[in-house]
Amino acid sequence: MVAVALVSAAFIIRSQSTTTATALGPVGATETVPCPSSVTDGAALKAAGDEVEGKTFSCGVVVSPENHDKPDGRTIELFYLRLNAKTSPAAAVPLVYLAGGPGSSGSYELSANPLLKQNLDRVRETRDVIAYDQRGTGYSQYLLCAPFEATLGIL
Repeated sequence: MVAVALVSAAFIIRSQSTTTATALGPVGATETVPCPSSVTDGAALKAAGDEVEGKTFSCGVVVSPENHDKPDGRTIELFYLRLNAKTSPAAAVPLVYLAGGPGSSGSYELSANPLLKQNLDRVRETRDVIAYDQRGTGYSQYLLCAPFEATLGIL
């Protein structure tokens, strides 16, 4: 939880919740970032033994509109874990994994659950697998509601 709070705080300090696309970069811009230790130390990645950050997997953020009906409005950063395909070049279309429960993190589920990773490794024979932390979960930028924004002095 502390790691999640620190990374989330870093995203907020970097981008604030009122940032526009021009401050973060264009919508759809991605940036590779170091994977948090909770991802690299996850049971599924450790159990595999052959997973190497920067070679077989990486982490990053993508800039997304907060509201897709207002593409020039506020943006947020969404965190992802990318497991590279075992063949090169990979198929053009990756498989995107989204966590199923409220408040669940795709990157955590994929890095911590050996059975899930084992099943998705079959897909990795030909294509990348990308696990997103949906907004407000895991390491993605959370959205503050008005009472909390006022408390933090953002409004």
